[in-house]
Amino acid sequence: MFGDNSNLSLIEIAVSDLAFRDLGNASYSSRYILMPQEATDFENKRTELMAAAAALILDCSDFDLYYVEGQPTTNDYAAYWYNTAPGLGFPQTSSCHDMKEYCNSEDGELLRLTCGVTCGCAEPSTNPWFRVVERGCSKKCIDEMKVVIDEINCTDVPVESTQWQTFWEDYPAIISSFLGERNTSKIDELRVFANHMLTEGCSALGNASYEYEELTQTSFCAGHSQIWAPLSILCPSTCCQGEDSEFCPSSCQCRPEGQDNDQDLLDNMPAGNPDFNGIMNCRMAAASDLCT
Repeated sequence: MFGDNSNLSLIEIAVSDLAFRDLGNASYSSRYILMPQEATDFENKRTELMAAAAALILDCSDFDLYYVEGQPTTNDYAAYWYNTAPGLGFPQTSSCHDMKEYCNSEDGELLRLTCGVTCGCAEPSTNPWFRVVERGCSKKCIDEMKVVIDEINCTDVPVESTQWQTFWEDYPAIISSFLGERNTSKIDELRVFANHMLTEGCSALGNASYEYEELTQTSFCAGHSQIWAPLSILCPSTCCQGEDSEFCPSSCQCRPEGQDNDQDLLDNMPAGNPDFNGIMNCRMAAASDLCT
C-alpha cells in the first residue's frame, strides 16, 4: 500500500514515512509529524495555531534551501516543509518557486511560512493580502519588513501600481470568503467600493467614507491581523502623517507644514542612513527634501 506515494493523502504519506522509517536510526525524527519531546506538549502542538508557529520560526528564508538543496540548518523545520507541497497538491520535490502561485492564496498559509522569501513576506512591495503572522508569514519576516519600511520615502504608490490594483481587484472575493458572505447585493457593494478605490488611489483612504473596511470595521491603513497587512505600507503619505506605527517610514515623521515633532523625528531616524547625518529637527529634514 505504501510503496507508491503518488495517490496517497497527506495523512497516509505521513503514516508511511513513520511506518517505514529506519528503526536502527535512533535520531530519526518524523518529516511530517511534529513529535513533542514531552507528553505534556502533545496537546499544545496538536492545537497549535499558525500565529504560534510563525512566531517560533527563527529566520526569514525559503526552507527548500535546507530540504531540497541540502544547505545545513540547526533548526528543525522539516515537519512544516514536508507538509507544504503535498498539502497544495505538488510533488514532494517541489521548490518554493514551483509553488509560488499559491503565495497569494487563502490556502497558502503553510507556503508563506516555509517560503517566506519567495512569498514576499519581508517585502513592502508585496500584495498585502495574507502577509500577516496569523496567515503564515513568520514574525521574523515581518520584522525584516518593518526595517525596510522604516527607511523608505513617505510617498504613496501610484494608483496604477500593481500592488494597489491587485489588492482592490481581490478585495470583494477575499473579504466575502473570509466572512462567509453569501448575500449577492452585499458582494456587489464590495465591488462598487473596490472600483472606486481602483480609480482614486491612496488618497481615498484619507476620506472618512473609505477609511474603514465596512464588514470588519477595520482601518485599511492599520490592517487586519487575520487578512491584510497595513495599507500604510503602500500609502505612507496618506496613512502615516501624525501616526506612530511600526509600519510607517521614519520620513513620515517630518511635517514641514503644520505641527512638527522634532523629538519624534530624532527618535525614529533610520540608523546608518547618511541622508540623515546632521539632521537635528524637522525643518532641517524638510530643507534636505527628506519629507517626500
